[in-house]
Amino acid sequence: MSVKTAYQKKMRAQLDEWNAKIDELQARADKKAAEGEIEVYRNLDRLKAKRDEVNSKMKELEAAGEGSWEGLKSSVSEAADKFKNKLDDLFARG
Repeated sequence: MSVKTAYQKKMRAQLDEWNAKIDELQARADKKAAEGEIEVYRNLDRLKAKRDEVNSKMKELEAAGEGSWEGLKSSVSEAADKFKNKLDDLFARG
């Protein structure tokens, strides 16, 4: 397995895990919205936008050749770090 393929598999697994957490946050948001807290939906929308950015960068990386994907790796990692920070923040808020 190439280093690129290993990295892609790692990031895809991470995205799958994060998607499950987003689903959990969505359920929490639905409950809070029923209690009148609408801001939670705005936060969730921002989080999903960051996730979509990571997905977009992953698609660019997957389309890149073996010789050029390393340049995209830092962009994917940076977007993933920003997403994870936002995700962790929303989970910590409950």
